[in-house]
Amino acid sequence: MQEYLFIGFKVAEYQCLFTTNINHAARERTPEPDTKVYQSQTFLEIRGNCCESSEEYLISIHSRDRGELDSTVGEYKVFTKQGEPRFRTIKGLKQPIYDVPGSIGYMDRGRIGAVWVDPEAVIKSV
Repeated sequence: MQEYLFIGFKVAEYQCLFTTNINHAARERTPEPDTKVYQSQTFLEIRGNCCESSEEYLISIHSRDRGELDSTVGEYKVFTKQGEPRFRTIKGLKQPIYDVPGSIGYMDRGRIGAVWVDPEAVIKSV
């Protein structure tokens, strides 16, 4: 049987961070095809004092990549008009060419948060 401890505390301060951006590894000269294009992070930190005593608590919650944008570099492979993959030669080796998005554009901001999307997606939807 698991036991739980309920603690009531008064919040003194908090910090939160939600980010989504282009993975720098995806923009390298020769990225791996399975490299994720986007990366995201969520962070919440709450600091406060216990209501029953003067003990101070710090609660930190960090998330892993949310997986909402799971595209990989391999999905952005460049093809010729005939539908064949394009390659370039780097140090004598043929490397596939990828056209990875350069940035994430700002779409909308509200009281709750902001939505960030690829600028090309906005242009295509208009």
